[in-house]
Amino acid sequence: MIRPTIQQIAKALSVSPATVSKALADKAEVSEATRARVLACARELGYTQYSGVSNGERRVAILIQDRIRNENEQNFYYDVLMGFKQYATLKHFEVIILTTTSAEQEQVSYDACLTAKRISGAFVMGMKTTDPYIAQLGVTSIPTVTLDFSVNNPCVGRVGVDNYTGARLAVEHLIDLGHRNIGFLNGHPFAQVSEERLAGYIAALCSRKYGFQPGFEPRFVFEGDFSEQSGASGADYFAEAGITALFCASDLMAMGAVRRFQEKGIAVPADISIVGFDNMPFTTYCTPRITTVAQDRYRLGLMACALLYSLLDNAPLNHCLLQPSLVIRESTMGFSSPGNQPLISENANLIYKA
Repeated sequence: MIRPTIQQIAKALSVSPATVSKALADKAEVSEATRARVLACARELGYTQYSGVSNGERRVAILIQDRIRNENEQNFYYDVLMGFKQYATLKHFEVIILTTTSAEQEQVSYDACLTAKRISGAFVMGMKTTDPYIAQLGVTSIPTVTLDFSVNNPCVGRVGVDNYTGARLAVEHLIDLGHRNIGFLNGHPFAQVSEERLAGYIAALCSRKYGFQPGFEPRFVFEGDFSEQSGASGADYFAEAGITALFCASDLMAMGAVRRFQEKGIAVPADISIVGFDNMPFTTYCTPRITTVAQDRYRLGLMACALLYSLLDNAPLNHCLLQPSLVIRESTMGFSSPGNQPLISENANLIYKA
C-alpha cells in the first residue's frame, strides 16, 4: 500500500511542499490557518510522517487504555512494554507512552490523536472491542500493531498468544487427569481472547482423540471480567455446579477462585483442580501454586515492535501469534488416576512442570 506524501498534500492545497513540511513540523513561520488546513488534509489523505527528531529516529507510540488500574494488570502490560522498548532501542525509535479513555476517544479521533503528536506508528494495548478507536482502526492508514485483537486493515497488525491452543492445552491436561465435568471461567465478552479461549475449551471437550467425549455443557461456563473479584464470583457459582475442575481465562480469576473455594472449605486441588492463564509471577506464591498457560509477555512486546517496524517499511506482514505452553504446578491433580498423580499428556512437548 502506497502512503500519501508531502507533495500530494501540497498539490491538494495548492501550496508548496516546504509550507506543508513546516506546518507538519509546527514551525512558527506558518500561520495557524494554514497549519490547520495542512493537518486536516493530512488526516483526510491518511498521511503519516517521521518524527523529525535530531538523530533520525521515528517516533512511535504505545497507546494504553486508561482503565488499567490493578497492580497485577499493570505488571502484565509492563512486561510487554519492556519488550517493545528493547526492540525500539535497536531500531532507533523514539517511544512515547499515551493513555486514553473512551470519553477522550469520542472527542479526538485515532488519526488526529497521533497526527497531532507527529507519530509514525503505534502499538495499542488494553482496548475493549467497544472502544471507539477499535472501529477507527479499520480505516486508519497509520501503521499500527494491536495486542490480542484483529482488525481487517492491511495497515494494522496483531500480536498475541495462540489463545485457542492455550485453552486446549489447559482442558486436555484436566481430561488427562481424569476430569470430565470441567468448568470454564471466561473473561468479559468485549475481548477477542474470550472468544478464542472459549472456542479452545469447547474444542477440547468435543475432541474424539480420547475415544470418548466429555462434551460441552453451557451451564459449566461462567462469564467474569478477568479480575480477581470475578474469580470469586465464579467460585460461588461453580461451588454448586458439580464440577471437579475449573479452567480460568486469567491467573487473576484463578487466584480469586482459589481463595473463595478455600473460604468455603473446598480444597484445591483435592476437591477441585484449577488452571489459570498468563503465568503471572504471583502464581508461584499462591497456596497451592497455580497450574497455568504461559505466554511470554516480554517476547510479545519484542514481536510487536518488530511487526510495527515491518509495517512502517510496507512489508506484507500483519499477524504474529506466539505458541503457549502449560506450566504444571500444585493446583491440579488426578481425579481418578492411581494415587492421584498427574498423567503425562501427548502434548508433552508443550508442557513443563514447575
